[in-house]
Amino acid sequence: MKLTPLLLLAALLALPTQAQPQSLLWPELAGSNTEAQSVFDRINPALDGKLVVIPGFIIENSVAAALPGHDHVDALASSAPTITVLSPQPEICLHKPPPPANQLIQVKLKPDVKLDAEQGRPVYLIGELQVDKHLSGLFSTAYTLWVSAVEPYPVP
Repeated sequence: MKLTPLLLLAALLALPTQAQPQSLLWPELAGSNTEAQSVFDRINPALDGKLVVIPGFIIENSVAAALPGHDHVDALASSAPTITVLSPQPEICLHKPPPPANQLIQVKLKPDVKLDAEQGRPVYLIGELQVDKHLSGLFSTAYTLWVSAVEPYPVP
């Protein structure tokens, strides 16, 4: 996904003038330690605590069973907690491995932020990125983003 300059500018102008987020693309999350055994060691520690803007797709584990072609999956009960992640790809399928943990970001919303992103539609998320390991039954993440703003991604 390429960042659209005008939309990125609009997103940046909507933020307080104190800090401007760093534009972040997915390959930057992998870091430079390509020989590490664990994907949790193949991260970019320089991003910890940075204010960033990153494009991606919102995935919620509570809706995974409702994705097209997965109506027979009942592994995720409606009473299960919802884990929201930002992914570089629009769907995470239960029939194949998800992206590696250093390519998924767990999403946490600040109290005044609403996430009305439609499943499978790209968005820009703006917030503080933390290097933070999370494990779940569906996927694992190596980062957490404390979202302070959500901007739509232009879709033709």
